[in-house]
Amino acid sequence: MQNPVTFTPTEAVILTHRLEAPDAIAEALSDGGAPWTYAAIEERATAILSGWRGGKSLTVDMGDSLTRAIIEDCCDGSVFFAAMEYAVDYGEITPAKARHLEQAATTLEAKTGVPVPLG
Repeated sequence: MQNPVTFTPTEAVILTHRLEAPDAIAEALSDGGAPWTYAAIEERATAILSGWRGGKSLTVDMGDSLTRAIIEDCCDGSVFFAAMEYAVDYGEITPAKARHLEQAATTLEAKTGVPVPLG
């Protein structure tokens, strides 16, 4: 790996939420004259996701522009936190778990330079 970045298990949960929709990533990144095809983006996103074993950390080689763009899209295109307040209000997750996830979003931003929308 040229530029390996290891994401914690909690950061990986946030990233993989978006990686589970490789078509959404491909649609977002193939707009506007990107140098990659829709198929190449979708294939790479699927490959990144296949490297993750639930509950474990995720190490990604950020050494090429496509992988970096996909991980950045997983951050700025994330809808992971969209229903977080609802989930807490209705007891689906605890407030402490929500805070833990929000802290992971902050460390994800530190690693990628891209903020994760929190709501």
